[in-house]
Amino acid sequence: MNDSLRETVSHGTKEFPFACYVMENLRPGFNVPLHWHDEIEVLYMKSGSLTLTINQTSYTGKPGDIFLVNPKEIHGMTTDDLCTRYHALLFPLRFASFQSKSSGSNAFYLPFSEGRLLLRNKISDEPLHKETAQTIHRILTLYRTKSVGFQLGIQIQCALLLYSLYTGSSYQRLAPTGSEVNTNREILAYLQANYANKVSLEEMAGAFHMSEKYFSRYFKKHFQMTFTGYLNSLRLENAAKLLTDSDLAITEIAMQSGFNNVSYFIRTFREAFGCSPLHYRKG
Repeated sequence: MNDSLRETVSHGTKEFPFACYVMENLRPGFNVPLHWHDEIEVLYMKSGSLTLTINQTSYTGKPGDIFLVNPKEIHGMTTDDLCTRYHALLFPLRFASFQSKSSGSNAFYLPFSEGRLLLRNKISDEPLHKETAQTIHRILTLYRTKSVGFQLGIQIQCALLLYSLYTGSSYQRLAPTGSEVNTNREILAYLQANYANKVSLEEMAGAFHMSEKYFSRYFKKHFQMTFTGYLNSLRLENAAKLLTDSDLAITEIAMQSGFNNVSYFIRTFREAFGCSPLHYRKG
């Protein structure tokens, strides 16, 4: 096990490592299980509500809210509000740094890249919120219109966004990262790589040198949900994707998602999404 088993989705391209997602028309039981990645993520709420968990803190997002997820921070989102709509912007630190090594830029970029400086996860200062929202709107306009030079424009705006947050003191300095954070990432990485297989509490506890009882408490404390609950959320996310993107039979989808009992899969799916797998597939 190692923390290279992070989220495997590529955001943007090698030449232009920036991605913009519009999350809308969400299904009941929308859930992005806890995960982490190397990019900075900016979430801008437009409508509805969203429960966002970053590390061990939960936030309730409402229209206008802006959240920031630092590189390697464990986070996830969920909502039952069908009116929820939000933008997610992702880019690596190097994209906004222009590979600069000046003393001025290193005062921010070097400690940020080493995890000794973290952006605050929610912007609460009103002037800073207004300025950040304006920058996000400029980024979204550039991305939507794709006018001449839009890629350079987006890169400059991302740098300005970080500059505003830094000069607006929307950050905190930390001591070097402890081993507990790495353990959490390894736990998630292992589950994300193996959820389709038979994964037991006994196996996980042994892999991380804990008793079953201690591992169960540890998991609940650090991820705000039970081990079984998180494992099922990964399996259900995969099942929902297969129901939408494939013609596989329900039984086959259950098996490929890690459910060995089809009845249990259907019952768990209904509890999470409010409908049966078959009705979910029909839309």
